[in-house]
Amino acid sequence: MVRRGLRIVVLFVAVFFAATASAQSRQDRARDLFERGRALYAERKYDEALESLMQAYVLDPSPVLIYNIARIHEDKDDLENAARFFENYLKIAPRAKDRAAVKKRLAALKKAIATRPPRGFLTLSTTPPGATIRVDGLVVGQSPVSAVPLSAGRHGLEANIDGYETWRMDVAITGGRTLTLSANLSDRPGPVIIETNPPGAEVFVLGGSRQSLGRCPCSAMLAAGKHTLEASALGFKPTVVEVEKLPSQPLTLRITLVAEATTGELEVTSTVAGSVVTVDGHSVGTPPFASPLLLRAGVVRVEVSAPGHEPYVETVSISPGRRASVMARLVPQGSQQTNVVVAMDTPRSGMRVAGFAVLGIGITGAVAGAALHATAKAREYDYTHNGVYRRVATDVGPVLLRMDTTRAKALEAEELSKNLELGAIISYAVGGAMILTGAILVAVDPSQDLERLSFPLPGLIPVEGGGLATLGWSF
Repeated sequence: MVRRGLRIVVLFVAVFFAATASAQSRQDRARDLFERGRALYAERKYDEALESLMQAYVLDPSPVLIYNIARIHEDKDDLENAARFFENYLKIAPRAKDRAAVKKRLAALKKAIATRPPRGFLTLSTTPPGATIRVDGLVVGQSPVSAVPLSAGRHGLEANIDGYETWRMDVAITGGRTLTLSANLSDRPGPVIIETNPPGAEVFVLGGSRQSLGRCPCSAMLAAGKHTLEASALGFKPTVVEVEKLPSQPLTLRITLVAEATTGELEVTSTVAGSVVTVDGHSVGTPPFASPLLLRAGVVRVEVSAPGHEPYVETVSISPGRRASVMARLVPQGSQQTNVVVAMDTPRSGMRVAGFAVLGIGITGAVAGAALHATAKAREYDYTHNGVYRRVATDVGPVLLRMDTTRAKALEAEELSKNLELGAIISYAVGGAMILTGAILVAVDPSQDLERLSFPLPGLIPVEGGGLATLGWSF
């Protein structure tokens, strides 16, 4: 019996101390929650403070917790709940020292509830959270907010957060009911600075529609989120990049393009300063260029234009790894350009041989002209001096002796001299033309695949801005 009684005593003591330890643990947690609620209340975070005190009340329903919960409801202007918790306080603590003050406060709350207009409540959440909520211009908290008491009637709501458009809405609050809303805030577009290597590449925003941002470096406004951009330039592979822009933060982006393997170079020059060059309809700038244009291999259409001048258009074949050139000779609008076109159907080597032949004929004609000219001058001397020198044999050897001539022979010598001089002029003209033609044929570069040869002809070109016409060359 003694042993059995001892066991009962030991068991009782163990249960007692376990219950005491458990109670002590609940009180400690309730005390921590109470202290946390007091700190939040001091920061005017009423919703968080109320939640902490309610958790402490579940662990330890002490009168102090009930009183403070009532005070928080009163500060939130939730008079109905404040009155309810003050009534509970008076029931649980009938001998409280502040009982008279609490009863007076409770009476004032009931009178205010009875005389004020009917009230409703607002619960509002936003995406993203953390937005500042205003009701009729007054801040009521940061989203999400719940059970915000409002007078019955219409109210203006605002939700604002940095980097997003302000959300606004007019609502009707019904007394005794809770209006629950959720708001999706629209991002405010922010600046994006885009640079490309090489400069001048055109950048597009891909998506539902292909939107051009222009030739970069450039600046554009993009909304927060992920975007797909494409950069393209002549002679380079199109480059697609994925970027993510954060709300209210500027973004600087650099896109490097890779040159295509099958590309060639194009060198463009113009006779008019400030000309604009377009290749296949795309503007590439104003010559002179710092370096030749890098283009895809193939046939391109080059157009050079300048104000007040006729546009120059040429189709150019771009070979991989080779350089082509275009010399744009712009002429003023309204003027005419004259080109002599010579069809060249023979191979380049045959042209050079023919040029040497023509050149030889021209030189022969010029030499013949010189001989005729010298003979004409000799005959002119004869009829001018009415005599001739003849070689006569004497005892000392042959000598030149002047012999007078008749008037008839002098006239005959004059006519012969004029005819010889005319023949010399003709020989000079024909020989000179043949020499010029032969020189041009010899000078033609046989490596160039020309289909026609244009010779410059002299003409009058009007001077820009008025004034006298200037003698120049039109090509």
